[in-house]
Amino acid sequence: MSRFIKNIALLVGFIMISTCSIAQLSLFEMLRYGDNAYEQKNYGSAVHFYKMVIDEGLKVERISAHPYAYNNYTGKTKKVEGAESDINQLIDSVNNIDSLSNHLNEIPDKQDFNENDFAENGKIDKDTNELYATHMIAECCRLMNDYSLAEYWYVQSLQLSWGMEKGTYPLDRYWYATILMNNNNYKQAADELQTFILDNEDTTAQNAYFVLRAEQLIKNCKYAQSSRSKIKGVTVKKGDSLLNNGSSSFAVNYMDYNNIILSSARNTSIEDKENDIDGSLLSDIFTMRKNGDGWEDVHSLIGEPNTNQHEGATSVGDDKKTMYFTRWYVDNKKEASIFVTKWFVDKWMLPRKLGTAVNVKGYTSSHPYISKNNKTLFFASDRPGGHGGMDIWYCKIDRKGKTSDPINLGPNINSAEDEITPFYHEATSVLYFSSTGHKNIGGYDVFKAKYNLENNYAGYPENMGYPINSAKNDKYFVLNELQTNGFLTSNRGGCEDCDDSHCNQIYTMVKEENEFLLSGYVLDALTDEEIPNAKITIKDVLGGFEDYTFETDQNGYYEMPLSPEMHIFLKAQKIEYFADANVQSTIGVVESEEYTIDFFLSKIPYKEIAIPGILYDYDKATLRPESMIVLDSLVDFLLVNNNLIIEISSHTDEHGSDSYNNKLSQERAQSVVNYLIENEIPMERLIAKGYGKTIPIVKNSTSEADDQKNRRTSFRILGEDFEEVTKIQPKE
Repeated sequence: MSRFIKNIALLVGFIMISTCSIAQLSLFEMLRYGDNAYEQKNYGSAVHFYKMVIDEGLKVERISAHPYAYNNYTGKTKKVEGAESDINQLIDSVNNIDSLSNHLNEIPDKQDFNENDFAENGKIDKDTNELYATHMIAECCRLMNDYSLAEYWYVQSLQLSWGMEKGTYPLDRYWYATILMNNNNYKQAADELQTFILDNEDTTAQNAYFVLRAEQLIKNCKYAQSSRSKIKGVTVKKGDSLLNNGSSSFAVNYMDYNNIILSSARNTSIEDKENDIDGSLLSDIFTMRKNGDGWEDVHSLIGEPNTNQHEGATSVGDDKKTMYFTRWYVDNKKEASIFVTKWFVDKWMLPRKLGTAVNVKGYTSSHPYISKNNKTLFFASDRPGGHGGMDIWYCKIDRKGKTSDPINLGPNINSAEDEITPFYHEATSVLYFSSTGHKNIGGYDVFKAKYNLENNYAGYPENMGYPINSAKNDKYFVLNELQTNGFLTSNRGGCEDCDDSHCNQIYTMVKEENEFLLSGYVLDALTDEEIPNAKITIKDVLGGFEDYTFETDQNGYYEMPLSPEMHIFLKAQKIEYFADANVQSTIGVVESEEYTIDFFLSKIPYKEIAIPGILYDYDKATLRPESMIVLDSLVDFLLVNNNLIIEISSHTDEHGSDSYNNKLSQERAQSVVNYLIENEIPMERLIAKGYGKTIPIVKNSTSEADDQKNRRTSFRILGEDFEEVTKIQPKE
């Protein structure tokens, strides 16, 4: 049969069904249609048929769903029986209004219900039908992120199941509690989770995971209600009508400071004429450019990437010539794949699907993020070998674009739930991602973790807190280089272009510049007493400003502001004291911070200070290599104490003539001075003096041990005025 005749037959069938009374559809058929739509992830159509089961006389308008970013776990590793088998499917799956005629001849057999289970009148137990349909409506609403309707239908399902056989739909209370969290009702959510745990004390293995998860979610509810979940200095606002247009807008990424790239299903998206799907329900890739504090000039991506399928979640390297993006399909919502395209002359070329190292057949690979040098690709996938659900992986890309075998980011980042939408802020070595499996305050929350790309080591993730996160789903977080502005995608607000309250929309984030303060005391190292009016010298290790000095106050206290991305060397000095030094850096620090550095100064002893470990060859003044290592510490000491003038003294044992020992000791002292000069200690600060055997530690020695004590190199302080310490600038 030709495709045209098939389409005509399907259309006729659709018209016949739409004009027949609902009563002409048996319960078995309505359940089959609903289950088929559910399995196809067309949850709006599924709700339509399930509602027919509940009230055959009720004509229900089919709920439309929208092309949310394909970003969640398909439930391959956490299955439960019966109608629960798909409860971990894509929460934000890409749905569109499929024509009913597309599925009339494609409805598979459903194992949960068999036509032989029905009585001759076409019905089985009405209560069982109603409970099943109610339960499935709740599931559909949850998976469409319609939290208010999901809450209502889970309540109906729990009420209908009361008094029935235990364990009919045991996870309904668990999912009801998570929906309460999405609706900001944390107290009741915690109560429902506790009830779920008590109801499942003797749980089967298949529900054990959810019991453990419920215990964690109770802690999450407490966290969400505490002040620890709120952050200061951040403003989050819904983007304007240029950013948010059509049925869905999401996944902004920076191309550079003045240009962004985003994904959106809007009227200017490419429509699917063959399946009669309007462009406003199909996601395409768009660009915008900066205009003052806002963004303007929305354009569909130039070239080949956009099609009548779904494209989005895009990342472009620093060369602006290589772009990775996700494509998922109208007729196969269970898979998504990552593609790459190149900019050539004046357009993006025909995309190429990445190979099987990244795109594994039957699994989802999505949300690519390419490093600035185009050598490392982060992405999310539910491929085998992960920790459960969607995990974040990375692979290396060579000069020819070939990808290495992916590496999982490990258990610090990936949980048994879902981790998606990675973004790596290279200036600070911080990985941002969204997860449902850590310390969440709602659905997907944005987390950050320090990440070392060289050795694939990740720190523990930290929740970004409110207002970046909400009780709903928050994803696709990105930051500019200075960490002052960024974007995220959320379904926390209403949608002006559709009737639903659960659309993905773009939000802008403005963060106050990080503030850093360094303070401390200058103290006597022996007594811990404050040293007033000590000199503090600041040197910029990065060379951004000239050295400067200031004084501590009468209590030995100082404080100074630091700038972002600063690395400084600090030194404290005072007459009659050795100096003390330290370093402080704000490079890569992503939050405001207060630092404390105290300096401990030791009194200068105006006597000989031994330099242990200085060795020479026999009868020579040549320094041995091990002696140079010791002298390097003296170099560091003199660089910090750059005001001191010292004498390098060399001594011999009591054997040999005076003239011989005087000459040898002077040459040895000079060898030390020469080494210090070679290492940038000014010669004006150094005096070499050989004392021969005139100042023994052990007079008239009688053993080799005593001779060793007499053979020594030392130094003593001659002055502190090589660099005037007292003439300093007072602190402003």
